[in-house]
Amino acid sequence: MLIFYSLGALFQFIMHTTIEISGKYIQKILVTPQYHGVHHAKGLTEDKNLSFVLPIWDHLFGTFHNPKKMPNNYKFGLRINSERSLISQLIGV
Repeated sequence: MLIFYSLGALFQFIMHTTIEISGKYIQKILVTPQYHGVHHAKGLTEDKNLSFVLPIWDHLFGTFHNPKKMPNNYKFGLRINSERSLISQLIGV
């Protein structure tokens, strides 16, 4: 149980970073930071892309919004520094 919780917490952390995860099928199979970032778009789509791990749930419940259709200059609810590496985000510097 501890291993499952730890993996879930790590996945949740990665989903809330600003790193870009790309791959032909990865966004169809797993929630990525780009996918979940739509949920945090200030004033636009807070009720979209709510899935935790599998995007299929958003498709089934009508909460899917394609990240590629977001405006280029949309703002997140929090201040984001997208130039920080994953390591710097992990240790908080």
